[in-house]
Amino acid sequence: MLDASAKARSILKLAPELLLGTGLLGGFTTYSTLATETAVLLTADQLGSALAYALGTLTLGAGATVLGIAIATLEHRRNTAKAGAAE
Repeated sequence: MLDASAKARSILKLAPELLLGTGLLGGFTTYSTLATETAVLLTADQLGSALAYALGTLTLGAGATVLGIAIATLEHRRNTAKAGAAE
């Protein structure tokens, strides 16, 4: 069984591949889908739908990002407080 530091080293070795595979390339596919779907709506003369889709997607994405950062911050503070109390 791996100890905690060995597990951490193992994860850190995989970090570049995980970042490239899911983060960076995932962002490109998400952006291209947004652009393509918006262009399709614009080509079909559906300006209102195109604007609603693009702005809604960006707004929900930004909101999810802010929520994720807030949750991670709270979790980090909780874990830091636990570690401080254990010492």
